[in-house]
Amino acid sequence: MNNKLICTILISIVAINFNCYTQGGSVMSEIQSTIGTIQTSHAPVWYKKFFTNESEHKTPILCLHGGPGFSHHCMLDLEALAADHPVILYDQSGCGNSKTTTDDAFDNWSFDHYLTELEEFIDALGYEKVILLGYSWGGTLALKYASLHQDKLEALVLASPLISTKQWVADCKTLAASIAPEFLELIEKHEAAGTTTDQQYQEATTIFYNNFLCRMQPWPKNVLDACSVMNPIVYHTMWGPSEFTAIGNLQDVDLTHELSNIFVPTLITCGRYDMATPERMQEYAHLLPNGKVAMLEHSAHMNIPEEPEVYVRILREFLA
Repeated sequence: MNNKLICTILISIVAINFNCYTQGGSVMSEIQSTIGTIQTSHAPVWYKKFFTNESEHKTPILCLHGGPGFSHHCMLDLEALAADHPVILYDQSGCGNSKTTTDDAFDNWSFDHYLTELEEFIDALGYEKVILLGYSWGGTLALKYASLHQDKLEALVLASPLISTKQWVADCKTLAASIAPEFLELIEKHEAAGTTTDQQYQEATTIFYNNFLCRMQPWPKNVLDACSVMNPIVYHTMWGPSEFTAIGNLQDVDLTHELSNIFVPTLITCGRYDMATPERMQEYAHLLPNGKVAMLEHSAHMNIPEEPEVYVRILREFLA
Protein backbone atom coordinates (compact mmCIF):
# COMPACT_ATOMS: atom_id res chain seq x y z
CA MET A 1 0.00 0.00 0.00
CA ASN A 2 1.58 3.31 -1.07
CA ASN A 3 2.04 6.25 1.30
CA LYS A 4 -0.48 8.44 -0.52
CA LEU A 5 -3.24 5.84 -0.06
CA ILE A 6 -2.35 5.36 3.63
CA CYS A 7 -2.60 9.13 4.20
CA THR A 8 -5.97 9.25 2.45
CA ILE A 9 -7.31 6.44 4.69
CA LEU A 10 -6.01 8.14 7.84
CA ILE A 11 -7.59 11.46 6.87
CA SER A 12 -10.92 9.68 6.30
CA ILE A 13 -10.74 7.98 9.71
CA VAL A 14 -10.01 11.29 11.43
CA ALA A 15 -12.95 12.92 9.63
CA ILE A 16 -15.30 10.13 10.73
CA ASN A 17 -14.15 10.34 14.35
CA PHE A 18 -14.50 14.12 14.34
CA ASN A 19 -18.09 14.01 13.16
CA CYS A 20 -19.27 11.02 15.23
CA TYR A 21 -19.62 10.01 18.84
CA THR A 22 -18.34 6.57 19.76
CA GLN A 23 -20.12 4.63 22.51
CA GLY A 24 -19.67 0.95 23.39
CA GLY A 25 -17.66 0.22 20.25
CA SER A 26 -20.35 1.47 17.86
CA VAL A 27 -20.31 4.71 15.94
CA MET A 28 -23.04 7.14 16.99
CA SER A 29 -23.90 10.46 15.33
CA GLU A 30 -22.72 13.50 17.25
CA ILE A 31 -24.78 15.01 20.05
CA GLN A 32 -26.92 17.91 18.91
CA SER A 33 -28.87 20.43 20.97
CA THR A 34 -31.88 22.69 20.65
CA ILE A 35 -33.08 25.49 22.92
CA GLY A 36 -36.69 26.52 23.45
CA THR A 37 -39.29 27.87 25.84
CA ILE A 38 -42.62 26.50 26.99
CA GLN A 39 -45.28 28.88 28.24
CA THR A 40 -46.69 27.72 31.58
CA SER A 41 -49.53 29.38 33.47
CA HIS A 42 -47.04 31.62 35.29
CA ALA A 43 -44.11 32.24 32.96
CA PRO A 44 -42.15 31.03 29.94
CA VAL A 45 -39.83 28.20 31.00
CA TRP A 46 -36.47 27.85 29.22
CA TYR A 47 -35.12 24.42 28.30
CA LYS A 48 -32.27 22.79 26.39
CA LYS A 49 -32.53 19.38 24.74
CA PHE A 50 -29.54 17.18 23.84
CA PHE A 51 -29.97 14.24 21.44
CA THR A 52 -28.48 12.27 18.56
CA ASN A 53 -30.14 11.02 15.40
CA GLU A 54 -30.32 7.56 17.02
CA SER A 55 -31.62 8.63 20.44
CA GLU A 56 -34.00 11.42 19.40
CA HIS A 57 -37.15 9.28 19.43
CA LYS A 58 -36.42 7.36 22.64
CA THR A 59 -37.82 8.15 26.10
CA PRO A 60 -36.22 11.41 27.27
CA ILE A 61 -34.44 12.03 30.57
CA LEU A 62 -35.99 15.18 32.08
CA CYS A 63 -33.68 16.80 34.64
CA LEU A 64 -34.92 18.93 37.55
CA HIS A 65 -32.26 21.15 39.12
CA GLY A 66 -31.76 21.81 42.81
CA GLY A 67 -31.92 24.88 44.97
CA PRO A 68 -34.55 26.09 45.27
CA GLY A 69 -33.41 29.03 43.16
CA PHE A 70 -30.42 27.54 41.34
CA SER A 71 -30.28 26.49 37.66
CA HIS A 72 -29.60 23.71 35.16
CA HIS A 73 -25.82 24.29 35.09
CA CYS A 74 -24.93 21.65 37.71
CA MET A 75 -26.53 19.00 35.49
CA LEU A 76 -24.86 19.91 32.18
CA ASP A 77 -22.50 16.92 32.39
CA LEU A 78 -25.51 14.66 31.81
CA GLU A 79 -25.34 15.70 28.16
CA ALA A 80 -23.22 12.58 27.63
CA LEU A 81 -26.32 10.44 28.20
CA ALA A 82 -27.86 11.91 25.03
CA ALA A 83 -26.17 9.13 23.08
CA ASP A 84 -28.75 6.80 24.66
CA HIS A 85 -31.76 9.04 25.44
CA PRO A 86 -32.67 12.66 24.75
CA VAL A 87 -31.62 14.74 27.77
CA ILE A 88 -33.76 17.76 28.63
CA LEU A 89 -32.56 20.35 31.14
CA TYR A 90 -34.78 23.26 32.17
CA ASP A 91 -34.65 26.23 34.51
CA GLN A 92 -37.56 26.54 36.89
CA SER A 93 -39.35 29.90 36.73
CA GLY A 94 -37.50 32.66 38.52
CA CYS A 95 -34.24 30.77 37.99
CA GLY A 96 -31.41 30.96 35.45
CA ASN A 97 -32.68 31.52 31.92
CA SER A 98 -36.31 31.41 33.09
CA LYS A 99 -36.08 34.68 35.03
CA THR A 100 -38.55 37.31 33.84
CA THR A 101 -39.13 41.00 34.44
CA THR A 102 -42.24 40.14 36.47
CA ASP A 103 -40.41 37.95 39.02
CA ASP A 104 -40.06 40.80 41.52
CA ALA A 105 -43.83 41.20 41.64
CA PHE A 106 -44.44 37.46 42.10
CA ASP A 107 -44.77 36.25 45.69
CA ASN A 108 -45.84 32.62 45.34
CA TRP A 109 -42.53 30.77 45.16
CA SER A 110 -43.73 27.47 46.64
CA PHE A 111 -43.81 23.69 46.28
CA ASP A 112 -47.28 23.82 44.73
CA HIS A 113 -46.19 26.47 42.22
CA TYR A 114 -43.26 24.43 40.95
CA LEU A 115 -45.24 21.17 40.94
CA THR A 116 -47.93 22.73 38.75
CA GLU A 117 -45.21 24.15 36.51
CA LEU A 118 -43.61 20.70 36.16
CA GLU A 119 -46.95 19.09 35.29
CA GLU A 120 -47.62 21.71 32.62
CA PHE A 121 -44.08 21.47 31.27
CA ILE A 122 -44.20 17.67 30.89
CA ASP A 123 -47.64 17.79 29.28
CA ALA A 124 -46.42 20.42 26.79
CA LEU A 125 -43.38 18.32 25.84
CA GLY A 126 -45.83 15.73 24.51
CA TYR A 127 -43.94 12.51 25.29
CA GLU A 128 -45.87 9.39 26.24
CA LYS A 129 -43.44 8.73 29.09
CA VAL A 130 -40.34 10.35 30.56
CA ILE A 131 -37.46 9.29 32.77
CA LEU A 132 -37.52 11.83 35.60
CA LEU A 133 -34.24 12.82 37.27
CA GLY A 134 -34.53 15.22 40.19
CA TYR A 135 -31.46 16.62 41.92
CA SER A 136 -31.63 17.81 45.57
CA TRP A 137 -34.76 20.02 45.78
CA GLY A 138 -35.51 18.79 42.26
CA GLY A 139 -35.71 15.31 43.80
CA THR A 140 -38.51 16.57 46.05
CA LEU A 141 -40.41 17.70 42.98
CA ALA A 142 -39.66 14.48 41.10
CA LEU A 143 -40.86 12.27 43.95
CA LYS A 144 -44.11 14.20 44.37
CA TYR A 145 -44.74 14.12 40.63
CA ALA A 146 -44.07 10.36 40.61
CA SER A 147 -46.58 9.81 43.40
CA LEU A 148 -49.26 11.53 41.28
CA HIS A 149 -48.35 10.46 37.74
CA GLN A 150 -46.52 7.12 37.77
CA ASP A 151 -48.24 6.19 34.52
CA LYS A 152 -46.18 8.90 32.79
CA LEU A 153 -42.82 7.61 34.07
CA GLU A 154 -40.53 4.93 32.70
CA ALA A 155 -38.06 5.32 35.57
CA LEU A 156 -37.19 7.69 38.41
CA VAL A 157 -33.79 8.94 39.57
CA LEU A 158 -33.53 10.81 42.87
CA ALA A 159 -30.12 12.48 42.93
CA SER A 160 -29.12 13.47 46.49
CA PRO A 161 -32.80 14.21 47.14
CA LEU A 162 -34.48 16.28 49.83
CA ILE A 163 -37.22 13.94 51.09
CA SER A 164 -37.77 15.25 54.63
CA THR A 165 -36.76 18.76 55.67
CA LYS A 166 -36.56 17.79 59.34
CA GLN A 167 -34.19 14.91 58.58
CA TRP A 168 -32.14 17.04 56.15
CA VAL A 169 -31.54 19.76 58.73
CA ALA A 170 -30.71 17.19 61.43
CA ASP A 171 -28.19 15.48 59.14
CA CYS A 172 -26.58 18.82 58.20
CA LYS A 173 -26.16 19.68 61.88
CA THR A 174 -24.60 16.27 62.55
CA LEU A 175 -22.16 16.88 59.69
CA ALA A 176 -21.35 20.36 61.02
CA ALA A 177 -20.69 18.95 64.49
CA SER A 178 -18.33 16.38 62.93
CA ILE A 179 -16.04 19.26 61.95
CA ALA A 180 -15.93 20.41 65.58
CA PRO A 181 -18.55 20.79 68.33
CA GLU A 182 -17.84 24.52 68.62
CA PHE A 183 -18.31 24.85 64.86
CA LEU A 184 -22.01 23.98 65.11
CA GLU A 185 -22.36 26.15 68.23
CA LEU A 186 -20.99 29.14 66.29
CA ILE A 187 -23.46 28.62 63.44
CA GLU A 188 -26.46 28.20 65.76
CA LYS A 189 -25.45 31.28 67.77
CA HIS A 190 -25.46 33.52 64.68
CA GLU A 191 -28.66 32.05 63.29
CA ALA A 192 -30.44 32.55 66.63
CA ALA A 193 -29.23 36.16 66.72
CA GLY A 194 -30.09 36.80 63.09
CA THR A 195 -26.48 37.74 62.29
CA THR A 196 -26.06 35.47 59.28
CA THR A 197 -24.32 38.25 57.31
CA ASP A 198 -21.52 38.34 59.89
CA GLN A 199 -18.10 37.48 58.44
CA GLN A 200 -17.53 34.79 61.08
CA TYR A 201 -20.77 33.05 60.07
CA GLN A 202 -19.99 33.37 56.37
CA GLU A 203 -16.55 31.83 56.87
CA ALA A 204 -18.06 28.95 58.85
CA THR A 205 -20.64 28.14 56.18
CA THR A 206 -17.88 28.25 53.52
CA ILE A 207 -15.95 25.61 55.46
CA PHE A 208 -19.09 23.48 55.69
CA TYR A 209 -19.85 23.78 51.98
CA ASN A 210 -16.26 22.94 51.03
CA ASN A 211 -16.65 19.71 52.98
CA PHE A 212 -20.21 18.65 52.19
CA LEU A 213 -21.46 20.64 49.20
CA CYS A 214 -18.51 20.46 46.80
CA ARG A 215 -15.09 19.10 47.75
CA MET A 216 -13.25 20.01 44.55
CA GLN A 217 -10.95 23.02 44.73
CA PRO A 218 -11.50 25.17 42.85
CA TRP A 219 -15.19 24.41 42.34
CA PRO A 220 -16.08 23.15 38.83
CA LYS A 221 -17.20 25.78 36.33
CA ASN A 222 -20.74 24.34 36.19
CA VAL A 223 -21.10 24.80 39.96
CA LEU A 224 -19.77 28.37 39.82
CA ASP A 225 -22.12 29.17 36.94
CA ALA A 226 -25.09 27.88 38.95
CA CYS A 227 -24.05 29.98 41.95
CA SER A 228 -23.61 33.09 39.78
CA VAL A 229 -27.26 33.02 38.61
CA MET A 230 -28.82 31.78 41.86
CA ASN A 231 -32.00 33.61 42.85
CA PRO A 232 -31.60 34.28 46.60
CA ILE A 233 -35.22 35.42 46.93
CA VAL A 234 -36.49 31.99 45.84
CA TYR A 235 -33.98 30.22 48.11
CA HIS A 236 -34.76 32.32 51.19
CA THR A 237 -38.52 32.25 50.60
CA MET A 238 -38.66 28.48 50.26
CA TRP A 239 -35.75 27.43 52.49
CA GLY A 240 -33.89 29.96 54.64
CA PRO A 241 -30.45 31.45 55.36
CA SER A 242 -28.48 28.19 55.03
CA GLU A 243 -28.79 24.42 54.83
CA PHE A 244 -28.83 24.29 58.66
CA THR A 245 -31.94 26.39 59.13
CA ALA A 246 -35.19 25.85 57.20
CA ILE A 247 -37.62 28.65 57.96
CA GLY A 248 -39.17 28.97 54.50
CA ASN A 249 -42.28 27.32 53.11
CA LEU A 250 -40.49 23.96 52.66
CA GLN A 251 -39.86 23.64 56.40
CA ASP A 252 -42.60 21.06 56.94
CA VAL A 253 -42.00 18.95 53.82
CA ASP A 254 -41.88 15.22 54.47
CA LEU A 255 -42.46 12.84 51.54
CA THR A 256 -41.10 9.75 53.29
CA HIS A 257 -44.56 8.18 53.24
CA GLU A 258 -44.71 8.52 49.44
CA LEU A 259 -41.77 6.17 48.83
CA SER A 260 -43.66 2.92 49.46
CA ASN A 261 -46.14 3.89 46.74
CA ILE A 262 -43.53 4.31 43.98
CA PHE A 263 -43.38 1.15 41.86
CA VAL A 264 -41.41 2.33 38.83
CA PRO A 265 -37.68 1.41 38.84
CA THR A 266 -36.04 4.01 41.07
CA LEU A 267 -32.38 4.87 41.65
CA ILE A 268 -31.18 7.04 44.53
CA THR A 269 -27.68 8.50 44.13
CA CYS A 270 -25.47 10.41 46.55
CA GLY A 271 -21.87 11.26 47.34
CA ARG A 272 -19.85 9.74 50.15
CA TYR A 273 -19.66 13.18 51.85
CA ASP A 274 -23.13 14.35 50.80
CA MET A 275 -25.55 16.42 52.86
CA ALA A 276 -27.99 13.82 51.58
CA THR A 277 -26.09 11.26 53.62
CA PRO A 278 -25.52 7.70 52.37
CA GLU A 279 -27.11 6.30 55.52
CA ARG A 280 -30.27 8.35 55.01
CA MET A 281 -30.44 7.50 51.31
CA GLN A 282 -30.20 3.80 52.16
CA GLU A 283 -33.12 4.20 54.57
CA TYR A 284 -35.20 5.74 51.81
CA ALA A 285 -34.25 3.06 49.29
CA HIS A 286 -35.47 0.33 51.65
CA LEU A 287 -38.92 1.95 51.55
CA LEU A 288 -39.08 1.76 47.75
CA PRO A 289 -40.63 -1.41 46.27
CA ASN A 290 -38.26 -1.22 43.30
CA GLY A 291 -35.39 0.96 44.51
CA LYS A 292 -31.62 0.86 44.78
CA VAL A 293 -28.79 3.17 45.88
CA ALA A 294 -25.55 4.11 44.14
CA MET A 295 -22.87 6.12 45.95
CA LEU A 296 -20.04 8.15 44.43
CA GLU A 297 -16.98 7.65 46.60
CA HIS A 298 -15.07 10.90 46.09
CA SER A 299 -17.68 13.63 46.10
CA ALA A 300 -20.19 15.52 48.20
CA HIS A 301 -23.57 17.03 47.27
CA MET A 302 -22.39 18.31 43.86
CA ASN A 303 -21.48 14.79 42.81
CA ILE A 304 -22.64 15.18 39.18
CA PRO A 305 -20.06 17.88 38.31
CA GLU A 306 -17.54 16.43 40.80
CA GLU A 307 -17.52 12.93 39.26
CA PRO A 308 -19.28 13.33 35.90
CA GLU A 309 -17.86 10.23 34.19
CA VAL A 310 -18.74 8.00 37.14
CA TYR A 311 -22.22 9.50 37.41
CA VAL A 312 -22.95 9.00 33.71
CA ARG A 313 -21.74 5.40 33.92
CA ILE A 314 -23.99 4.69 36.94
CA LEU A 315 -27.03 6.12 35.18
CA ARG A 316 -26.26 4.35 31.94
CA GLU A 317 -26.06 1.00 33.75
CA PHE A 318 -29.30 1.68 35.63
CA LEU A 319 -31.21 2.69 32.51
CA ALA A 320 -29.88 -0.25 30.51
